[in-house]
Amino acid sequence: MTTKDGVEGYGAGPAMGRERAGLGELLGLYLLGEDATDIDLIQQRLREMAYVGWRNYWVAPAFWDIKGKLAGKPVYALLGGKPCTVKLYASTGEVKKPAARIREAEARYAEGFRTIKLRVHDFDESVDIEQVTETAKAIGDKMKIGVDANQAWRVTAIGDAPLWDLERAKRFADACAEVGVAWIEEPLPMDGYEDLTALTKYSKVPIAGGELHTGAFPELRMMIERKCYDIFQPDAVFTGGIDQTFAITKLCREHGLKYSPHNLDKRNRVRG
Repeated sequence: MTTKDGVEGYGAGPAMGRERAGLGELLGLYLLGEDATDIDLIQQRLREMAYVGWRNYWVAPAFWDIKGKLAGKPVYALLGGKPCTVKLYASTGEVKKPAARIREAEARYAEGFRTIKLRVHDFDESVDIEQVTETAKAIGDKMKIGVDANQAWRVTAIGDAPLWDLERAKRFADACAEVGVAWIEEPLPMDGYEDLTALTKYSKVPIAGGELHTGAFPELRMMIERKCYDIFQPDAVFTGGIDQTFAITKLCREHGLKYSPHNLDKRNRVRG
C-alpha cells in the first residue's frame, strides 16, 4: 500500500496461484482516497469487501506499517509494547522417517533450539505414531516436542493426504500423551466444531489450532466459548488484522485458554 506522499506499507497474504491478478482494481474501489492511519475505517472497508467473498484481511497490517512510519515508531511501540526476547521453536515442514527426524532434531538442538514441532501425514496411523514415539524416546529428555497433523486445512491440491476422524485423533492423542508430547496442532478439520470440543476435552495433551480462520467474529468467538482448542493460534493476516488478534487474545484469557500467534511467512521455519 502506498500513500499519496509515497509512504509504503507492507503486509503478507496467501496466494496459491494467480489470485493477485486484478486484485488492485477490487481493493482500490474500497481504499483509494481514505485516511491510511484510520485503522477502524480500513477495518470496516475490509469487512465490506468480505461480504462478497474477498477476505483480504492481510491488507490491515500494511496500514499499521504506514502508521508506524508516519509516526517514526515501530508498530510494537504504537501498540504499547516494549522490546523483548522470546524463545522460538523449530518447525519441520515435511514428513520424515524416525531416524532422519531424530538426526534433524539433534541438529536443531545443536543450534540452540529446545523445542521442535514434528509433521505427521501418513495414511497409516502407525507410521505417524512411530515417528513421534521414536523421536520422543531419542530426544524427549532434552527437547519439548509438538506435533502438527495439518488436518485443519489438508492441502490436497499439492498431494493427497489422510483425513482424520475423531477416533483416529483420540488414538493419536493417547500415543502422544504416553511420551510427553507438549501439544498437538490441528488434528481435525477446522470446521469440525463438535469433534474439536470433544477431542480437547478428552485429550491429556493440549490441542492447538485456529491459524487459518478468517475474521475474528463470530466464528472464533464461538470456538473460544465452546473451547474447541486449548491453545488458539490466530494469524493476523487471516483473522482480520492486529486489532482482531488482540481481541481474540483477550477472549482467550477470559475463558482460561492459551494463545500463541501464528506466522504466515513460512520462509522462516520458526515460530514464537
